[in-house]
Amino acid sequence: MMWAQIDLTLSYYSGTGQEQVDVPVQVPVAATTDGDCDAMLYLNGNYIKGQVLKLNFDSKAHLTSDREEAADAPTQDWNGWSATFAFARVEELKLGDNQWMLLQVNITANYTADPAHFKIDGNNPVHTYYQHIDPAEPPDLADSIYASNGYSLNCPSKQKFAINSDPKYGPLAYIQFSLLKVQAFKSGADTTFGETETCPADQHNTDKVPIIVGGVLAGLTVLTLCVYLFYRARLPPEIINTVNPHSHYENKVMDDDEDDE
Repeated sequence: MMWAQIDLTLSYYSGTGQEQVDVPVQVPVAATTDGDCDAMLYLNGNYIKGQVLKLNFDSKAHLTSDREEAADAPTQDWNGWSATFAFARVEELKLGDNQWMLLQVNITANYTADPAHFKIDGNNPVHTYYQHIDPAEPPDLADSIYASNGYSLNCPSKQKFAINSDPKYGPLAYIQFSLLKVQAFKSGADTTFGETETCPADQHNTDKVPIIVGGVLAGLTVLTLCVYLFYRARLPPEIINTVNPHSHYENKVMDDDEDDE
């Protein structure tokens, strides 16, 4: 399950075949979903168990990431456009256990759906922006979007990740999530999100600093007081009376003198 605002930045080769042009695309909220809960993911010659969520863009998506512009922007048929999200358990990659992560994002773009923005020369009208994965070094995506098994992940802040940042693999592509809530490998028929964990980008560790510092100072104060009381208790009454003649030891000494008389 996933709920999010998703913005894409896709580049394509212009008619000259040399220059890459960036185009912003906002994944429509009304995109239809498809998926496979028992998918086999192909990574560098090996198959691992995973899950796949596919978003098929609707026929009236706007080609802009600006919501105000999108409200007035013309719409067009986005037939052939989709975004595929592949999830895996970390133990499948021998990176730990009891967690799932978003491992890969692929975007299929049908340039002919919007010739006004994707000015291609007619060759290769459909392109898939494929995220290459090194199982030994998962992408930043996997290091940020993960949660314990049975838990959902909440990421309110904007986070941008590369789908392809290496020109040798073709045109560049980036994806940005905001207001993200997602859960993979959910068991049972319940369609609600499970107990929530917060992604690293939204964990504010600085909020714990005053509590930690205050606790340390309080502990040092108590320790100092205990040491002082222990030291004072071991001093002879004569020493304490010399330092503080108004202490209760003064009365005790005077009483002892009267008894001696």
